[in-house]
Parts: sequence; C-alpha cells; structure tokens
Amino acid sequence: MTATTYLILFQIILILWSASGLVAKMMSLSSESLTFYRMLISTVIFIAISKTQKHIPTRNTLASRNLALLSGLFLTLHWWAFFESIKVSTVSIGVICLSACPFFTTLIEPIYKRKTMSLYNIILSSLAVSGISIIFHFESHYKSGIALGLFGSLTLAINTIITEELSKKISPTLIIKYQMLSGSILGFLWFFITDSFETLIIKNYFDLGGVFFLSLFCTSFTMWFNVKCLKVLGSFSIVLSANMESIYGIILALVFLGQSEYMHTGFYWGSLILILTVFIDWYFRHSIHKNSQHPQT
Repeated sequence: MTATTYLILFQIILILWSASGLVAKMMSLSSESLTFYRMLISTVIFIAISKTQKHIPTRNTLASRNLALLSGLFLTLHWWAFFESIKVSTVSIGVICLSACPFFTTLIEPIYKRKTMSLYNIILSSLAVSGISIIFHFESHYKSGIALGLFGSLTLAINTIITEELSKKISPTLIIKYQMLSGSILGFLWFFITDSFETLIIKNYFDLGGVFFLSLFCTSFTMWFNVKCLKVLGSFSIVLSANMESIYGIILALVFLGQSEYMHTGFYWGSLILILTVFIDWYFRHSIHKNSQHPQT
C-alpha cells in the first residue's frame, strides 16, 4: 500500500479512537477499570494470535521485548489520563488535548534518537501549540481536565516514538502483546495495592458492551494497524495526523451528548488551527513522495 493509503487507513483508526472517548464518558466504570479491561482483553487476543504466527528471530530480541513492555507502561498511563480527563471535564477537552502530541514529540524524539531537531517539525508543532493556547484561554475552567489531557499527550508521544523503533525490529503482534501485557500487570498491581477490585464489577449491559467495544474495535484492531502505519509514515506524521482524532471526537460528542459539549467560539477557532497543521503536513509529505518518484534530470 502507498503512503496515502496508510494515511486514509489511519483516519479510520482515529475515528474509532475518538469514539472511545465518547463511550468512556457514557460508561459508569472508573478510568482505572476501563484501562485495565481494555488491556486485559487485548492481551488475551494477541497472545492467541501470536500462537498462530511464526516469528522470525531478530537481533536484540530480549532488548526489544523489554522496550515493548516499557512502552506499554506509557500507553497505560496515556489511556488512564485520557479517560480521566474526559470524566472530570468534557469529551471535547479530553480529545483536543491530544493535539499537544506533536509538540511533545518534537521535543523528545531528537533526544531519544540523538538527532538534530527539524525546523519543519518545530514550525508545525508551534502552530499546533498556538491552537491549543487559544483553546485553553477560553476554557480555563477545565484546569484538571486540561492537565490530565496534557499528561496523556506526553505519555502518548513517548509511546509512539518507542513503538516506531520497535516496528522495524519485531512484528506488530508481538509489540502489542507485550504492551497490553505490561498494562494488564500494572493495572492488577494498582487494584491490589489500593484494594479496589470491587470497582471492576460491571453493573449493566451498556458497560459490558462498552468494555468489549473498547477492547476489540478501539484497541486490538486499531493498535495492530497503527504499528503498520507507524512503520511507513513515522512517529511525527502519526501524532500530527492524530490531531484529527480531536476533531472527530468533538463532532461525535456534539452529536450524541449535545449541549453539555458546547464550547466557546474560541475553542473551535483553535481547533481549526490544529486541522490546518494536519493538511500542511499531508501536502508537504505528498510533495516529497511525488518528487522522489519523479526526480528531476
């Protein structure tokens, strides 16, 4: 598949991820319980899948496995912070905070990969931050939700950078299996230490359906294809394109939750700036890809 095809596929993934925020908002389970169930069920799925696949041994297999387990911890923190941000504020606030991911990626990736920071990345990230600043100016009464959302963006950026590296060494199935296993273990330890296993009790059919929707469609399916998209598109394009998740999430929230999700006009102007960063990146990367296929003589 071409890079454009992967970009389209990634938009489908983002729609499902944005739906996860809406479903989580409507469920009665805590953020910790939602994250635990999401990762536990996905662990079982990917362990079963990995049993049916033959994996080609690669160098540094032990190191790659440990790195995948580490990235799973950051992914767990991201999902918890994302769900908690939505529950203490609104779906729109929770999803729009994810747009800070390119900024965090721009800061962290050069350090992690020991390379020079790209001026192109800096400019686009700064544009995204300006959009976020406008939003925060008009929605400052959601301080807790914003703080949790930004923390979720930071941990997502770290997870994405690590996962991009892993995607070039081991299969998507193995990566996700170790990430989900890591999160499941962390979740179990949390409930054990806090003695709060009673919060895992599912009390209605909507919560039961929501748990399986989050685990199957918003995690197992999307995570596998996300790793494949990372391998082709790279971490910065992925987190920048992920700004569209915010837009999809806002639209879904307005449709299904109505007036409780209405924001100040400034919120939507800031969101438009975030959309602009996505299309700028798409345009330049398409131009670079086109020129590489038809070099000048």
